[in-house]
Order: sequence, then C-alpha cells, then structure tokens
Amino acid sequence: MSGTAPYRTMVRHNEMAKDGAGNFAAPLTFPSPGANLRMGLLVCQGRLADGGDHFWPAISLGPAIVGDRNDFEAAMSVYRYVALAVAAMSAAAMLYVGLYQSRLVGRMICPIFGEGCQGVADAPFARPFGIPDGYIGVALYVMIFALLLAPPARWIWIALLALSVLATLANILGVRDMMIFGSYCFYCLTTTLLSPVLLWSVWKLG
Repeated sequence: MSGTAPYRTMVRHNEMAKDGAGNFAAPLTFPSPGANLRMGLLVCQGRLADGGDHFWPAISLGPAIVGDRNDFEAAMSVYRYVALAVAAMSAAAMLYVGLYQSRLVGRMICPIFGEGCQGVADAPFARPFGIPDGYIGVALYVMIFALLLAPPARWIWIALLALSVLATLANILGVRDMMIFGSYCFYCLTTTLLSPVLLWSVWKLG
C-alpha cells in the first residue's frame, strides 16, 4: 500500500489517547500488502461509535507504512535492471581476466586486439598490491550487484553511487595505463565503456 488512502479499523476506547484539540491517537495493527501484520501510530480526527466501547476512526495512511513488498517492487525500475545487467556483464568480463591472471585459463580469447588482452593482463600495473586486478574488479561489481538487489534505502543508494564512481575512475586509470603500455584489453575496455551507463543508472535511482 502506498500513497494516502482511507483505511478503517476498530480500536477499543481504552487503547486511545486524546489530545487537547480533540484528536485521537492509537497503536494500530492492520494487514498490509506484502506483509503479514504492520504496526503504526496513526492520528485521526473524530470517531464513529458502534454503540459499545469501540469506535471506527477515519484515518489516512501516509508515511506510517513504508518498506513493504509493493514499495520494493516499484523501486525495481528500468534503471535498476540496467544497472544489474551492467554490473553482471562487467563482473563476468573481469572474472575472465582474473582467471587468466591466476592461470586458471591458459589462453585468453581477445576480440579485436589479438594478444593485447594477455599482454595487459600480465602487465605490472594489472596487479596492484600483488592482487590480480581482474579479481578486484569482480569484487567491486559483485558488491554493486548485491546492493542493487537490497531493499531500497538512502544509505544503499549512497553506497551504490560511491562504488559506481570508484569503478568509473578505476577504469579511466586503466585506460590511461593501457595507452602508456601500448596494448589494449577488450574486456577492460568493455567495462570502461559500460561504466558511465552504470553510473547514470545508479544516479537515476536516487
């Protein structure tokens, strides 16, 4: 349930509190789409008595109900799907590079650049701190992918944005290193070209 919609529930008289303006407040338990039960503290004006000690307040649901399944599904917009696809493709590309760097793959298939992929993967700059940068890229994109699947939250979006900026900057530095080195890696350039798309789609989620 999202937005503002009328909702009625029965509240016992002894469960309500009244302020000086004649408004009533009570803890309510009510069903919510995508969840079993939700609790909220809602304020209502006036009451409709049923002849006993119950009354039916007319209330409006606002921000008291948040984060249910419908909210999550609504947030899975086209931008999220684009970001998921880019993160998955980038992780797969970097995994292939990392498998070659650790010699779990004996020879790389390198469209367009021939032996350039292996030359770049074996270059000194491709092992920061002695770690194959293919695996570093995999870790980065897997974190982005996992956060994209998490329920929407402001801190998650900020983390996604920071990781996407980091991936973009790392790829730009990689292109600079490849230009200096004189060889190019098809998979590294692929992730570089996809980085602005990832950053844009994550930004649109904010």
